[in-house]
Amino acid sequence: MFTSSPPQLESGSTPAHILVCKLVMVASMAARIHLVNAVQIAWLIPGYYSNRATCKLRQHRPFIFAGVVAVTIAFLTIGFAADIRYALGDNPLKKLGHAR
Repeated sequence: MFTSSPPQLESGSTPAHILVCKLVMVASMAARIHLVNAVQIAWLIPGYYSNRATCKLRQHRPFIFAGVVAVTIAFLTIGFAADIRYALGDNPLKKLGHAR
């Protein structure tokens, strides 16, 4: 597949496979950084407040309940995104010129 000598290129150009490899490496590093930040926000910040909470429902229950409500709303929004879009007046067929 690869030869022992690199292909002859014009001056200043690079092989496409090197560019794709670098792009994948940089993108994967950026994705890892964002994933770590998301995990920190999702776990550390609510954990800080829930550990210091004082309410009659015990320490963590209000935060668990709020998380369940938020995740339920998010999943329903994602699941019905097309219907919500249509209900708000967006008609994809009209944009394509197929609406009657």
